[in-house]
Amino acid sequence: MKKRAFTLLEMVVVLAILATVIGIVALKGQLFKNFHERKELKNIVQLIETGKKIAVSGNIRTQVVFDYDRQKITLFQMQEVVFIPYDSIELEKVKLSRHKTPLETLDFTENGTPVKGGTFFLKFSDKNFKITIRPVTGKVSIYDETTTEGANSR
Repeated sequence: MKKRAFTLLEMVVVLAILATVIGIVALKGQLFKNFHERKELKNIVQLIETGKKIAVSGNIRTQVVFDYDRQKITLFQMQEVVFIPYDSIELEKVKLSRHKTPLETLDFTENGTPVKGGTFFLKFSDKNFKITIRPVTGKVSIYDETTTEGANSR
């Protein structure tokens, strides 16, 4: 019985052709669409969660301020009796939206719970996102407001 196997050269050629086809489809397709916007959205959520973690670990109050005019989100931490800046994000691709009742500040107590919950809205390209902060737990949820079948939590 005669056995037939692929040579190394044939295998390399086939893999190169497959990689080229997949690369073209990926670049033309929707795989990398809105990469920077999604990264900026993730950074916003991380900034809010950092505020919560600093409040718990340092047993201090923190405050996240949403500046709609300058498109900036700043995290402050309490030092003695004043809030000092800890970190901030300058929004480039994603924009804060004054949709409905905008959330101006988000305060975290010493044990990491928000003083009150809230919702703020973000807009980029053709999508609208709603970020909610739950009152007691401080859980941050992202909802896509542009879908017609309802909000998708992320």
